[in-house]
Amino acid sequence: RVVARHGAPRIASLNRLFTAEECDYLISRGAPHLRRFLNAQGQPVDTRTNTTAPFGLVETDALIQSLDELACRALGEPSANGEPPSLLHYVPGQQFGAHCDGFDPAAPGGGSELDARGQRIKTLLVYLNEGYEGGETFFPRIGWRFKGKRGDAVMWHNVDVDGAVDPRTLHEGASPRSFEKFVFSKWMRDRPQPAGDL
Repeated sequence: RVVARHGAPRIASLNRLFTAEECDYLISRGAPHLRRFLNAQGQPVDTRTNTTAPFGLVETDALIQSLDELACRALGEPSANGEPPSLLHYVPGQQFGAHCDGFDPAAPGGGSELDARGQRIKTLLVYLNEGYEGGETFFPRIGWRFKGKRGDAVMWHNVDVDGAVDPRTLHEGASPRSFEKFVFSKWMRDRPQPAGDL
């Protein structure tokens, strides 16, 4: 299923990880729960204006659990190390600004996050719909863009071979110029996560 690779940083795209019906189901289940992202202090973040809905213990079901497990297998990591998946939603003007998913121990809150739950080592995104302009996942430091068809995924390592955050993984979720965009996101840590804690 892997159809493209980028070696530095380590990125791969996959063709049709989820079926069209599975994509539609995830949208229908998550859309009623979409909310603006808030930081740990309960405040909105200027660089992240899209909405999100986690598939936590309350929101999940057997099908979502099976798709979550499929995402874990694609990432090559045990499901116990995964954060709960989320639905991300963008309309024109909304974006997820440039950021790295890994935690820098020198950044505010980075050290405590690493101590509490470990490093976020891998990311997977599945594009759930089509029909919009723009909306790519853009890696500005390597000049690489990805825009999947419905069910296609892109995944990457957030850290280098030494375990440090790879700055080349800086990426952004670009705003669609028309219509709306839905994405399934999955983050993996380097150790098991406490159930229901994320």
